Amino acid sequence: MTQSTGQEDGQSPESKARDQNGVRARQALRIVVLDDEAGFRLNLELLLAIEFPNAKILTFNDSFAAVRELMENDPDLFTTDLTHPGVNTREILGMLAKRRVTYPIFVITVYEPEAAKSYLSSFTENLNVAFLTKPYTITELRALLSRFFPLS
Repeated sequence: MTQSTGQEDGQSPESKARDQNGVRARQALRIVVLDDEAGFRLNLELLLAIEFPNAKILTFNDSFAAVRELMENDPDLFTTDLTHPGVNTREILGMLAKRRVTYPIFVITVYEPEAAKSYLSSFTENLNVAFLTKPYTITELRALLSRFFPLS
């Protein structure tokens, strides 16, 4: 009998071990945050730490390092700014779509949500993407998080 690695269909074993919302069946979440603006990145990290005190939150201002992390380890949530230097958001979403990831991806932007959706439309088709407009409130972030994660 051969053991399946989960790679035949392009999905990692971690991706297959997720529930219908794309969340791994475990308590401590892994969250990857990509934003080249330090203030927004730190603010989001702090807000996520409040909502998920046991989460491992990995923050990146460098898209190359973030992509490397995403390709090596599937997070439970990936957040990215719409625009940043290096590997652009369209390219990142294209890579994730090829891997058939199921975890939620939050695109956070200063642009109007409809403009951002239009800009990324061909890259988000088979992904679990949601949009949040900067500046956002904790209430708006919590509402978006609650679509994908149980909040207390």
